[in-house]
Amino acid sequence: MSNPGVKLHGAGFIVTPDAAAQLGLGRIPGLERHVRSYRNGRDLTDSPRGALVIDLYGLSAEEVRERFPETYQRVVERVKPERDQNKREARKRNWWLFGETNPKLRQMLAGLPPLHRHA
Repeated sequence: MSNPGVKLHGAGFIVTPDAAAQLGLGRIPGLERHVRSYRNGRDLTDSPRGALVIDLYGLSAEEVRERFPETYQRVVERVKPERDQNKREARKRNWWLFGETNPKLRQMLAGLPPLHRHA
């Protein structure tokens, strides 16, 4: 069995551990649910890069702005300009979310333990 997973459609969602700390990871309560380990196929077959991803699924843009202002600003600056040019209206309108959020996969994974972070 396989699943295509989520698709970012915006490299601005990917952050280094240092950038994540600047956004408030470890300092702002609740952000750990939205900045998580990110692994692609090479990370799984070789050594993980230690990359993290900003995943704002389940939040409105306003909620992100209010609860996580540094994260909101980063996504505005690094994701939104690219999304404003996207031909899919839903991707323009939901610029702070991954291009393909895959809610069915998320539902199936709910309750599983999170992956451990590798620096």
